Amino acid sequence: MRPTLPRHVARLVAAILVLLSASAAYANPFIDQLELAERRLIQAGLALSGDYEGILDGQFGRLSDAGFDAFYARQGLGPGNEEEAIRRLITAYREEWITNGWEWVLPEGMAVSIILPLGFLSDQDRDRRYQAPDGSLSVTFSQSTGPDVRQRHQELRAADAGPVAGYRLDRDGLVISAVELDDGRRTYLRSDRTNGLFASFEITAAPEHFTRLMLIATSVARDPGYSLAPPETGRLAEIIGPLAEPTFLTGFFVNERDLVTSTALAEACAPPLQLNGAGLQPVASDARRDVAIYRTAGGFQGLPIAPGSDADLGASLTAQGKSAETGDPAPAFTGQVSVVSAGGLTLGEPEILAGAELPVWAFAISGPIAAESGAWPLLTEGGALAGMLLPSSDDLPNTDQVAFAVAPTSLQDVLRENDVPFVEAPSSELPDPTTSIVALTCRPTP
Repeated sequence: MRPTLPRHVARLVAAILVLLSASAAYANPFIDQLELAERRLIQAGLALSGDYEGILDGQFGRLSDAGFDAFYARQGLGPGNEEEAIRRLITAYREEWITNGWEWVLPEGMAVSIILPLGFLSDQDRDRRYQAPDGSLSVTFSQSTGPDVRQRHQELRAADAGPVAGYRLDRDGLVISAVELDDGRRTYLRSDRTNGLFASFEITAAPEHFTRLMLIATSVARDPGYSLAPPETGRLAEIIGPLAEPTFLTGFFVNERDLVTSTALAEACAPPLQLNGAGLQPVASDARRDVAIYRTAGGFQGLPIAPGSDADLGASLTAQGKSAETGDPAPAFTGQVSVVSAGGLTLGEPEILAGAELPVWAFAISGPIAAESGAWPLLTEGGALAGMLLPSSDDLPNTDQVAFAVAPTSLQDVLRENDVPFVEAPSSELPDPTTSIVALTCRPTP
């Protein structure tokens, strides 16, 4: 679990962005041997972990040393394990950087550059506003006159509801405000005078993004001329090792922005799961029925769910999914509904269960079952969603002839319980369902 910020955002702003004093020299022999660019990446990793409140300058001084000590202490490592601590720190930083597509951003007219997770934030207004799909993190850029800028800072400061007073800075050509709002979010606003106007950027973050806010704010630089991307060569690259090869999970959309996959398979991946280079936002996870729901920026086509009750005995259903190795479409297969659970009774051909107890929310299909077909949607002849195949488990072991699936009514129950909209299939012919079935990128948990 990512830690919350150790101190109020005011401490962050006090340390970064304004060089009020030089960093004192603190010796850390292991880190001191690294190149300047590598030490800067360690500072960025510490900012992302919530342990560093200074600028990303590569100078390992008072704040950097304290941040590394705090991170090190949480790792439970004994003395002399700096390399292992750095491996953990930069591995997590690399995962975040790649998964959420961090890049330098310098909108037209702005005085400073910052890094943003562009794979996670969608451009809302011609490079002037970036926002997470659920609004939990937003960054807005603007240009305005001095009076307008001061009014916005005054409004923000008046809304400060944090346990301690937010940070305020008013200098010639630079105004900064950082506050905690009454709903628990935090906002950071910086305004730089340039070409007769003030160029501002404003970051607002929900608690789950506090450390991302810290990384964005600490990255502020004028004409940086350096990269903050994870290392590919050098000592740090040797420490963290090569990036693990991804695997792929199948997911399928139930509306234009929400998709479903297997909880068990998703939990084997280092979060977040990724679709087309963008991180997915968890909505809900039902371990009992093995249904996980994730949210995207939208623009997809949901699979309508087959109307009526649970799967009918003898019905033919087609499973479609993605290859776990390549993410490409895997060969589909068709099976017959062989066992269902209804009213406390097991109906159909219970002998094929080989002693497994069928839950009330599941059913079994028989036929030539493809390997690694967990989370594949089961479709009717018309293309409606009629269930989701489960990955093999000790309680419900799949074979090459029998597989278990979540019943359609159970899928609907999970969606309703979490206020996720869906539609029932119409009686007319449905559109091609393959556009709704996607490959999710998974980097296995170390």
